[in-house]
Amino acid sequence: MIAFGCLFFLILQGALGFDVSTMEQLEQAKKTGQKLVTVRNLQVPAGKTLDFQGLPNGTTIEFAGRVTFGYKEWNGPLMIIKGGNFIVKGLPGHVIDGEGQRWWDGLGGITGGKPNLSSASS
Repeated sequence: MIAFGCLFFLILQGALGFDVSTMEQLEQAKKTGQKLVTVRNLQVPAGKTLDFQGLPNGTTIEFAGRVTFGYKEWNGPLMIIKGGNFIVKGLPGHVIDGEGQRWWDGLGGITGGKPNLSSASS
């Protein structure tokens, strides 16, 4: 019965798309060729890029919940979306939070590396 339940879950997940709440799950989604990826409440580690390169052309990327990025002074980008015919959607209530206040010195002066939030191209 447990094996059937696991198989049912995998079939259901494939039919509904791939939920991503860790960086490891994003890498798994790239390997499955899934055309619907929902990024949900993801914390991207400091100094890492949320990289959607490698998803198949025509993928829909949905953002749900809050996506945050760990603090590190570097050039970034924090996120890359690169490929063909991607559809990028934000579900109600989602936030892609670069938390810019952590890189702001309050004076507008030159401080350490401030990463770009995103890079997108086809």
